[in-house]
Amino acid sequence: MFVAPLVLIVDDDFHTAQLFKMIVDRAGFESLTALDAQEAITLLNERRPDLVLLDLGLPGMNGLELITYIRAQEALAHTRILIVSAYTDMITRAKRSSADDYLVKPISNTQLIAKINALLGK
Repeated sequence: MFVAPLVLIVDDDFHTAQLFKMIVDRAGFESLTALDAQEAITLLNERRPDLVLLDLGLPGMNGLELITYIRAQEALAHTRILIVSAYTDMITRAKRSSADDYLVKPISNTQLIAKINALLGK
């Protein structure tokens, strides 16, 4: 039985998170959404997603801090992380982080799914 890869979408903008969810679901993935890092941490520990689609500008713990948390957890350390952010000033820091790849918003549906597929080896 085929199990679709699970993508956790973390974006503090509800509408953006829902748009990404629709795109990811239509591409055949299963997805969850979180609007902040604390909600993401709960879902990461409960569901162990294959990939995290991560905005950097989160309230409280930002996206770079969440990456540090994920990489420090043995059970999550190999989770693929794709940064999708409009914060171009943070891209240099994102490149130095242990994220697997990044996209700068705005992005196309095709771009997003191509990156997800590449990171998941599809």
